[in-house]
Amino acid sequence: AESEDAVAIALRHVVENASAPAHEWRRIHGALQLLELLLRRGGTASNSDDILIGRIWFEAKMQRRLEALASFENPEDKRITLLVRRTAAAVQNAAQRSFQRQGGLGPEGPP
Repeated sequence: AESEDAVAIALRHVVENASAPAHEWRRIHGALQLLELLLRRGGTASNSDDILIGRIWFEAKMQRRLEALASFENPEDKRITLLVRRTAAAVQNAAQRSFQRQGGLGPEGPP
């Protein structure tokens, strides 16, 4: 139960910070890195009890935000633009791999 609470707190943190304004790109980037880590850690487990992030949560809470971050812009520094975009893409890829391991399907449905 304690570890479930920790995961819930981490996921709330991800949602809040991934939705930060663009000028707070460090919060966005950190949230995306945390989400990628959680997806990778939970996605390697063969036991369904070890799954940290489910497809329904991901689609409801993060799918649209990640799609928006795929076109993130930082007019002051193109390196930040690339950093956030690449990290958003990495999270999408980690999610797809995790969901394929969970149930044989990617977040978009059957292959």
